[in-house]
Order: sequence, then C-alpha cells, then structure tokens
Amino acid sequence: MAAPDAGTAPARLRRVWFAAGLALVAAVVWLSLAPLPAPPGEHTDKLEHLVTYAFLMLWFAQLGGARRGLVAAAALVALGAGIELLQALTPYRRMDPADMVANALGVALGLLAAPPRTPNVLERLERRFGRRAAG
Repeated sequence: MAAPDAGTAPARLRRVWFAAGLALVAAVVWLSLAPLPAPPGEHTDKLEHLVTYAFLMLWFAQLGGARRGLVAAAALVALGAGIELLQALTPYRRMDPADMVANALGVALGLLAAPPRTPNVLERLERRFGRRAAG
C-alpha cells in the first residue's frame, strides 16, 4: 500500500491514518494466523472475511486517489491470499479458497463504496482539525 504524501498541509493526519491502517492490517494478520479456536459453524466466517476486507479497503481508500485505491485493493487481495497460504503451513489452521474469495469480494465492495461515492472521513477530519490548528 502506498504511503501518504508527505508534502501536504494535513500530511501528519494522513500519516497517522496510514499508520492506524497498518495496525489494523497487523491485527488481521495476527488474528488470522494465531492458534485461536475456530468460530462455530462451517461457513459463518465468510461474512467476517467480507466485512473485514471491505472495512480495510474503505480505510485505505480515504487516503484518496484512484491509483492509490487500486494499489491498496491489489495489496489487500494479495494479503488475503497470502494469509490463506500461510494458514496451510500451520498445524492449527487450514487454507480455505472460499475465504480468499470472501476477502477479494470484500475488497471489491469496499472499493465500490469508497469515495467519491461515500463521504471521505479523512478529508472531513482534515478540514475540522485543520481549522482548529489554523485558528
């Protein structure tokens, strides 16, 4: 995922947003690879995969730009596939191609729901806090 531009006035907030996003990604990686008990039900986790990756895509889409959004989408799809492949190497997890599909669909949904179709939360925060810092 491309790092935010450093030369703009709200660059500090963008860096914090990007860093928080990386922390979310780290949490997803840990939760996906840790020896945690499996959720009840055979396919109940597919909705969790879909929602998680849609949220991650929406998070990174706030950083703006079509190119950045596509880079983030590709990175998140690769992340989801990579995690599934790593799960196959553990004795306590199993790889599930349906999880890869749910992850990719979540990324696609997040990309479709991203700005400009929905409000850009980061831009709103920049305006709000930018005014406070200037005033």
